[in-house]
Amino acid sequence: MSIALDIGTSRLRSLRREGVELIGRSTPATFSLIADDPSSRGLLTRAELAFATGEGELALVGDAALEHAAAFRATPLPLLPGGMVPSDDPPARQLLGTIIESLLPEAEDVGSPCGLILPVASMTDEASAEFIARLVRMRGYEPLPLTETHALALATLSAERFSGISIVMGAGGCSMSLIHRGRELAGVQEPRGTAWIDALIASAGRRYAHGADGERYLDTESVRRQRESLADPLTRPTTDFASRVAEHYRELLHTTAREFAASLRRDRLGRFETPLSVVCAGGGTRPAGFAALLTAALVAAELPFVLGPTKLAPCDEYVVARGALIHAELNAVSLAAA
Repeated sequence: MSIALDIGTSRLRSLRREGVELIGRSTPATFSLIADDPSSRGLLTRAELAFATGEGELALVGDAALEHAAAFRATPLPLLPGGMVPSDDPPARQLLGTIIESLLPEAEDVGSPCGLILPVASMTDEASAEFIARLVRMRGYEPLPLTETHALALATLSAERFSGISIVMGAGGCSMSLIHRGRELAGVQEPRGTAWIDALIASAGRRYAHGADGERYLDTESVRRQRESLADPLTRPTTDFASRVAEHYRELLHTTAREFAASLRRDRLGRFETPLSVVCAGGGTRPAGFAALLTAALVAAELPFVLGPTKLAPCDEYVVARGALIHAELNAVSLAAA
């Protein structure tokens, strides 16, 4: 059995095929710590909420952390801060292992392929990548890493013969890749995404929240909700908040596009027979005006080929995981043929 595991900084997803049916599982990449006392345990038990225990603390994970942390005056915290596995936080590492175990059923055949998507920052952090790979192997799978942009192209560019520019922008990063006939020829991964935008705005506005332990945290969650509720297009902001969001988007897209163009020139890539379509996915690509802002950044970067139309991938949270599953299944077919 092949499977896909898409690990993002804001959400983790798995996708597998059973017969003709696709089975998806998803959970937020977050946890909350609350005091381990009889009152807290009683409330959690009556609410029938699962929790993990630690040294003087109880942990809510995933949806439970997002939905119920406020009731305990706790703050939801990222399992993968900055897109990396925290080396100095054993509880977070243990909770990450628990989540991955819940997303990956034990493999029927040891060594079954698992198309693995890592957060942008973890792709260049050897310790994070190896820790996650080890968790996957513990479930009986062989991890097959690929970039989220490669996976997106496999899932969405069949009509274009799996060729085009693939772009993913999420909470933890912004990535651009050149895909030609299903192969990734070049790509860049900028480890800044919408979470970086939220942190900048929270810091500039001195927006903080306090956890049950009394510690102060940047209140990026309220910024995220405000940003995602904006009605203004990124190209025509009408408020100070919307203008700051658009400014950070513009900076990030132009920086990533320039890095992408530089990588293409280094590898002397270009001169394709037909214009290359652009496909985008990820939560960061959903605001009105994103496509226009992206097109302006790509044009300004002077890419060495003609661009075709820009399209948004279907609003499907498993679209990247579907590409990773295709990658795993193709690998399984190759192994069987060999």
